Amino acid sequence: TRLDVWKMDLPHSPYLFFIGIGDYAVVKQEAVTTSNKKKLELSYYIEKEFENKGYGDFKGAVAEIVVEYLRPIRAKAVELLEDETALVKILHEGAEKARVVAEKTLALTYKNLGLVQ
Repeated sequence: TRLDVWKMDLPHSPYLFFIGIGDYAVVKQEAVTTSNKKKLELSYYIEKEFENKGYGDFKGAVAEIVVEYLRPIRAKAVELLEDETALVKILHEGAEKARVVAEKTLALTYKNLGLVQ
């Protein structure tokens, strides 16, 4: 396990950090800062299987993982959308549960602020 923290000289992204667990490769590149054109050597970490491969290989693998992760969520959404009556019932039940919680929260807020309902 390794933890690296690097403070950048750009105001919009002040910190970059990494916690590496497992097998990874260190890739080193030369970069130029935007503010003072100073050259820096940058290191970043990548899974060993993507060492010496292009970004497209990595992006494709990530896309496959995301699609598989979302597959059961999508299947449930499709199932719910097929039965509009059941979906409307679920929405009404959720709205009623939210209304009960909101009424308690609102009553407590009025009480704490000393407002009359």
